Amino acid sequence: MATIKVSVVSMPILCPNLFVPEPTDIDLYYNVGTRKHKLGTIACRFVPPPPMTESERNALMSRPNTPNVLVVQLTCNKCKDAARFHLSLDGVSGPKDRGVDSVPIKDAPDYWECSCGQHKIPLCYLKQGMHMLFRVLPSSGAKKRLGIVPLYEKSSIVSMLSEYQTMLVEQAEGNEKIFQQYLQDHPLFWNFLAPSHIWHKPPILTKYNADFAILTSMRVLYFVEIEKPKTTLIKSDGGIHSELQAGLDQIRNWKIEIDKRREAVLSGLDLEQKLVHDIRYIVVAGLANKTGTSGMEKIRKMKTDADFIFCFDELASFLHSTEIALTEL
Repeated sequence: MATIKVSVVSMPILCPNLFVPEPTDIDLYYNVGTRKHKLGTIACRFVPPPPMTESERNALMSRPNTPNVLVVQLTCNKCKDAARFHLSLDGVSGPKDRGVDSVPIKDAPDYWECSCGQHKIPLCYLKQGMHMLFRVLPSSGAKKRLGIVPLYEKSSIVSMLSEYQTMLVEQAEGNEKIFQQYLQDHPLFWNFLAPSHIWHKPPILTKYNADFAILTSMRVLYFVEIEKPKTTLIKSDGGIHSELQAGLDQIRNWKIEIDKRREAVLSGLDLEQKLVHDIRYIVVAGLANKTGTSGMEKIRKMKTDADFIFCFDELASFLHSTEIALTEL
């Protein structure tokens, strides 16, 4: 019996950036002297990505490096005819250079054809899949071909942080709904949890509604209860104050229902069981600077129904860390 020895050599080959306007097959060749050898074929196919839900959009808006507007420009190198199409994350914004025409991709025609007829490019694939670029940030090479308007500039985060800290001073006595709405309008505050989805007022069966539910990239689902900044956390004897206990009692009620009917609760958020490895609970209440270092240490060591108790000014410190991270990007 003859023995056949086969050796396989792998060699990286640099590939230029490719713009593939529609499904196609790309043949790969290499040249040795005057001889041309076919390496194989890359089959480029289009798989429509799932649509973006509101909870996913909220989570994307919690990331400091997320684009708010993506712009694609098509240009004919012969007649110089051009067209621009854009997609915004917030649904209302457009390109920065307002003087240049740009069409929302949803309003684009099925094809773009240049004046000289050299190019006729289908736009149906952009219409169906352009939002995927919000989920997976474009490579540095692709960014050069895309116009990108960032969702956050450093100055906008500084302004947001200043506004929030002013609220903590001037409206600390106010209703928690004021702060719940502010956190809803500014999901960047939840960046420290690395969210993949954020729900506002999510149902817990038909009995309760949390203020937020946050699914992290590690597949941990947090239900969040928002109390007031003026909430007193610790009694003079070192025990949990009744004002904080009210929020913890709410968490206990949620846990009882979720432990009994976990699958139904997740179904209410359109989540499959396999997407959630653990369910945890957060209470946001009070102010760390009013509670004092020793009081905060006691709270951290207490065993309660909440996995985490955060103060409103601690959320400000998390946002400040995000601001620093944005500067370093």
